[in-house]
Amino acid sequence: MRLFRRCVPRARPAERDACIVLNISTASSASGPSSRAAGHDFSAATLEENKIDIDGDDYRVYVFGKDGRLLERFIPTEKMSVVNETHSSYTISGRITQTAFMGNADGSYEFQIMVLANWQSLGGSDCYDKFALTPGKTFIDDIVALAREYCWSLSAKDGWRPFEDGNKGIPMFGLGSISVTADQVSASRPDNPIQVGEISLLRAMAKIEIIDNIAQDYYDYRPEITASSLAGHLSAGTLVPDLAANPSWSVEGTQVVSPTEPANPVKANTPLKFFVAGKNANGHNVYTAYVAEQDLKQLTATSRPAVSLTISIEGNLVNYNVLLSEYENGNPSVPFESILRNHIYSFEIVRVTYPPKLEIHYTVCPWVTETIKIPDFE
Repeated sequence: MRLFRRCVPRARPAERDACIVLNISTASSASGPSSRAAGHDFSAATLEENKIDIDGDDYRVYVFGKDGRLLERFIPTEKMSVVNETHSSYTISGRITQTAFMGNADGSYEFQIMVLANWQSLGGSDCYDKFALTPGKTFIDDIVALAREYCWSLSAKDGWRPFEDGNKGIPMFGLGSISVTADQVSASRPDNPIQVGEISLLRAMAKIEIIDNIAQDYYDYRPEITASSLAGHLSAGTLVPDLAANPSWSVEGTQVVSPTEPANPVKANTPLKFFVAGKNANGHNVYTAYVAEQDLKQLTATSRPAVSLTISIEGNLVNYNVLLSEYENGNPSVPFESILRNHIYSFEIVRVTYPPKLEIHYTVCPWVTETIKIPDFE
């Protein structure tokens, strides 16, 4: 589904201005791929995980030249939002005015578009001003160099979730390269904008799911998870990923492979409580928590993050730990080396015994990325 609004007819833009439309289209989990499919398939997002606060102006779009130099902030002349239970669509229209600085010897033009979205949700009301972007002087490399300096902080409130209880959305970041011909730029006008491709955005957090699918087996009634929490996680995450460590992440369908921690990472003082996000196919609870990226390779077994579960067994509350690890035959095998942004880590608890032991199935898969499409006016 593509929704756009034509630019309001006005005088033809000056020579080399480029009229474009940015279309941000997202889908909810109801129409997305299955999160339980094998093979680390993409996992769909919920409506709230997809939403960008366009109407609240909680986003920025910047245009950079082919050399990575900032040319201008793209300020839309029009915007439109349509949000319902199955689909979210945002359209912003406007012009790029500094195309003369993008030219190649063959007459083509190259530029890059950077998108920052939902940063005010956890980064503060002044977060977009922290980079002090200056046209003609700021380069993309300057922003990358600051990637570890500017962070979002996990809410002190347990069970933080996007667009609920006054919260805003999940912070996102995107960067894409665009190439067009001189003729396209010269001919572009409100009724003839340029089709220049797509830009993908990645969420600046990871998601951990605990799925209660415990079989009844040896008990007169089914054991049930009553609470879940995470300890040993970082208290803050970075708004921008380290592009040098993840050189291909902005390519469509490619994810980050290396976590970007703050310059001075700090572990949270108290465990983070999971919230009940919904039910699985059997009507049992699915617990969810949003967390920051974290490098786990150098951590000892006792200092690694771990999930604690409280399970009710015949009226008795018993505590169990879930390691952040691959699982083989229901048992932990290879510890995770990292927690990565825009990934979902799902642990399905399928059997419980006493003395305390769990049988677990796991899935790690990327969240479906947000995509900014730049269509024509058809």
